[in-house]
Amino acid sequence: MAGGLSRLIKDYLPGGASRLAALLLPQILPVFSVVAPCHPGAALRNLGLVQPRQATRNRLVRGSSLVGAVLLVILAAPSGSSQDRKVVRMTAERFTFSPSQIKVKQGTVIELRLRSDDTNHGFRIIGSETNLIIPKRGRGEASLIFRADTPGRYTFECSKMCGAGHSFMRGEIIVEDQEQP
Repeated sequence: MAGGLSRLIKDYLPGGASRLAALLLPQILPVFSVVAPCHPGAALRNLGLVQPRQATRNRLVRGSSLVGAVLLVILAAPSGSSQDRKVVRMTAERFTFSPSQIKVKQGTVIELRLRSDDTNHGFRIIGSETNLIIPKRGRGEASLIFRADTPGRYTFECSKMCGAGHSFMRGEIIVEDQEQP
């Protein structure tokens, strides 16, 4: 039975896992003779410990097909080439946003990438449904897309109580008319 199990481990488990399983073989062999006195391969499959390589290969092919389909959708999506795109990296820290003022022309798409240099903050554009949490330092960044379709001033503020100066944590996006110089 040990020879069959060794062969099975080589057939079903990839490289490093088969070496680990071979080391554990003397400890698990008595369990197989009690739990599953049938073929060792069937025992491993019945316990859910291994799957045939073919099944793994099929899963890999399906997974890579899914990734390919997602990439195709992303790359085939309209690029918004008729609109300018501007990436703005903004930092929230000690009751300020930096930069606190962003000027763009009408028709610009702004991608705001927000990060915090201290605690969690909120980001809300007053008069819109935009309201998100900026994770605290070292926990990543939040991002949002703002379409500057209408000229005007759009005030943003921290929407999560962050301390004594919270009410002063504001800024604005200024959308200028296309015809303005």
